[in-house]
Amino acid sequence: MAAVERSLAKPAPDLPFTLTYVLDAASSRARRVVVTGLPDDHPAWALEADYLASGMVALACILSPHKIVLSGGVGRRPGMPEAVATRLEELLADYMPSPQIVAPVLGDRAGVLGALALAMSTAYSAT
Repeated sequence: MAAVERSLAKPAPDLPFTLTYVLDAASSRARRVVVTGLPDDHPAWALEADYLASGMVALACILSPHKIVLSGGVGRRPGMPEAVATRLEELLADYMPSPQIVAPVLGDRAGVLGALALAMSTAYSAT
């Protein structure tokens, strides 16, 4: 699926950040919106942590994972895994143990290294 990246050439003067829309070339719908330049103390980060934690409540209740890896740019954002973990504990309200929320150890290489590990495992098991 091809993607086209577009940035707002002139952000509104009252906005302290830039939005970049990554569009699906086939449907012209935004697949994701990348925000750059947003201050660390902006309330949007707390809102994002709340949204992520709200989604993880369902995962925690259905799958009971011990650990959830918060990957991508969100996982690398300083303080975001901790903010999500704190909000998740609040939402679960001692109903069950909260899973550990961590940033990926392998960073952006996780997908490639996982695919390589799977290929090696498959190759070795075939011999």
